[in-house]
Amino acid sequence: MAFAPYPFLIGFAGTALPLFIRPVEGAALILAALTVTLMVAGLAVNIAAKLFLNRSFGVVAANRGVKRGGPYRLVRHPMYLGYFATQFGFLLSSFSIQNLALYLIAWVFQLLRILEEERFLSLDPAYRAYQSTVRYRLFPGLV
Repeated sequence: MAFAPYPFLIGFAGTALPLFIRPVEGAALILAALTVTLMVAGLAVNIAAKLFLNRSFGVVAANRGVKRGGPYRLVRHPMYLGYFATQFGFLLSSFSIQNLALYLIAWVFQLLRILEEERFLSLDPAYRAYQSTVRYRLFPGLV
C-alpha cells in the first residue's frame, strides 16, 4: 500500500468531491432517457468492476493482486470508467456551473489517482505484463 500523504489525498478528494454535487431542476442538457441510460450503464460497469475486484477494492493504491477478468479484460480501470460515465450522465441531467466545476476537479483527482495506481502497480512484473496485454487505462480505443 502507498503510505505517503499524496495517494491518500487524491483518493479521498476523488471520492468525496462528487458528494457536493446537487440536483438542479430543469437544467437537463439532453433527454432524460439518454442521461438515465448513461448513468445506468456507468453503474453496471462500476458494479461489475467491483465484483471482479472482490476483496481487492481499496481507496488508496495497493497491490492486492492483478485482476484480469470481466471488465478488466477491456480496460485497466473499469471502476473509474463507471464513475465517469455515471457522473457525466448526472451532469448532463442536472447541469450547473457549480456541478461542472466540482466534477472537473473530482475528475482531475481521479485521473491523478489512476496515474498513482499505475505508478505503484507497475513495480510488479505481473502488472507490467497485464499493461502490455490490456492497452487502455480508461476508455477502450482512446486512453
